[in-house]
Amino acid sequence: MTGTPVTGTDETEDPVYEITYLGTPGGPVTCRVAAGEVAGVIAQAGRDGARVLVRPCASSRGGQQTTAEASGGRDA
Repeated sequence: MTGTPVTGTDETEDPVYEITYLGTPGGPVTCRVAAGEVAGVIAQAGRDGARVLVRPCASSRGGQQTTAEASGGRDA
């Protein structure tokens, strides 16, 4: 997986997108990346044969989430 977690709340930041890697052992893995990194993450996933789900984020809270957070608090 690639992508750099985005942190901070500067209003001039790029939009943030949530990337969920599907079909990973142990359930989906989710991280957040800046808009400028989305194309690279998708390209890398394609090279690796991974499926990803890309969604815009309302908040810029950065970092990788746990499986529970990625599934909305439900068990995966």
